[in-house]
Amino acid sequence: MSMEELNCPICYETLSVPTICPCGHSFCSICIRRYLKLQKKCPICNQVTDPTSLIANRPLDAVIALILPKNPSLKGLGASPFPTVNVNAVCRERLPILSVDMVSDKVLREHLSRFGVDSKGARAEIESRWIEFSILYEANQDRATPHPISAVVKSINDTIKRARRQVVSSVGKRPRSEENDPFSGMVEQLQNRRMAQRQSSATSQPVVPQPTAEELTATDDNGEEDVPPPWRKG
Repeated sequence: MSMEELNCPICYETLSVPTICPCGHSFCSICIRRYLKLQKKCPICNQVTDPTSLIANRPLDAVIALILPKNPSLKGLGASPFPTVNVNAVCRERLPILSVDMVSDKVLREHLSRFGVDSKGARAEIESRWIEFSILYEANQDRATPHPISAVVKSINDTIKRARRQVVSSVGKRPRSEENDPFSGMVEQLQNRRMAQRQSSATSQPVVPQPTAEELTATDDNGEEDVPPPWRKG
């Protein structure tokens, strides 16, 4: 097996928690799960693929574990996105299939709160937060020895903190709801795009010229002023 075969076709890095699709192609668990949120097909062969059909590629994972220590140049690649923690009392439960477009705010916030994820913010913010959490959670479950759920939550919290520092250093302090969500930028871009589309649609309407005061005085076909008949004179 060549070293290229150990690279993820999406991120081009050494496979981290390799996961195989029904078609036989393998990717990093997080990479393919993120991709399938956008398109329900294999990035290589375009075969229809659903996240529930993904299987952890244990044999390939074992091969990578044997090769990495022997290749110093690969050190650090394919490393865990979570800190090394005690893997005792690990939950193997998969997340419920949840369509964020169909559930109410209350249900979505309850699911986030159940796992200790911040459930505050606007609807678009909690939707993107749940999607990100579900990707990290399921990728963690693909591991031979998953980390505790608290490690997944900590990873999200750390991402939020980094995003907050970047926002403050670049454009100053922003509203609290945006500071608490690393995906608020994506939400803001979507809102701005919709506003621009509405403005573009409004300006594209044909402009009907308004008649002048002189044009309001109608004339007949001979160019004479259209004078009302005698019986209409007041």
